[in-house]
Amino acid sequence: MLLKDTYYKNSNNEVYYYSAGTFLKYIKEGLIEISKEEADSLLFSFEYYKQNKLNEIDYKKDEEITKDVEYKGFKFQNRDSDRNLLTSTVVLYSAIGEVPKGFVWISSDNKQIPMRLNELVELGAIMGSRVNEITLKARFFKDAVLAAKSKEEIDQIEWIE
Repeated sequence: MLLKDTYYKNSNNEVYYYSAGTFLKYIKEGLIEISKEEADSLLFSFEYYKQNKLNEIDYKKDEEITKDVEYKGFKFQNRDSDRNLLTSTVVLYSAIGEVPKGFVWISSDNKQIPMRLNELVELGAIMGSRVNEITLKARFFKDAVLAAKSKEEIDQIEWIE
């Protein structure tokens, strides 16, 4: 059991903290004990700060990409699974040139929306366009973070809706 609060790092300089009283069996293998000062310098280093901002951008990108899209006055879910299902559906019915009679697609609020094949393609294009737009936007912000020379410059980089 640890007798004092202790900091550790792994081979990637990721910092771990375990409080006094932690049983040794719960401490990850391969960690190296470090001082609080070294932990602080790793945690608050410029590279760590930069990586944190890049992670924030990735999170925001994922959040924005999966927001519902609007098509013909209805909102449709835009998660990976929704886009994959839509793509599969378009490919399947493109082979025969049309969707079955009475075919519907479910909106975000669970309404059954009648759709023709060309409408499914248009919905897919909107979804794909959103993914592309948000991905390019994230790349722009990531490039700005990577080019930044100070924490202050990084602090100025904010996701703009």
